[in-house]
Amino acid sequence: KTTLIKALTGDSGLQPRNQLFATLDVTVHAGQLPSRMTVLYVDTIGFLSQLPHQLIDSFSATLEDIKHSDLLVHVRDISHPETANQKVNVLNVLKNLQIPDRLMNSMIEVHNKIDLVD
Repeated sequence: KTTLIKALTGDSGLQPRNQLFATLDVTVHAGQLPSRMTVLYVDTIGFLSQLPHQLIDSFSATLEDIKHSDLLVHVRDISHPETANQKVNVLNVLKNLQIPDRLMNSMIEVHNKIDLVD
């Protein structure tokens, strides 16, 4: 996710790391579209399966603001052996958070680590 945001914003200060939970905070980065419209890219924490029960509320709270987004981009590790199940889990979490249909239906899916797939 950080690599994509770095490419979209040109922010050389962003340092992507191939590390689980490289950030546990939601970060916001300003950028400009080719039309010169200013946009904000919000990087949420990654999704987890089998999240400990005591962390569910905290995790869900980090995602509440996406209800106010104009567009969702789901960056997936397409090389992961459980990639299909991970996608289903993410969609179920978003559905449970009652993300508006307009966002769910227009979500863009980006396949990360595709170079690792045969």
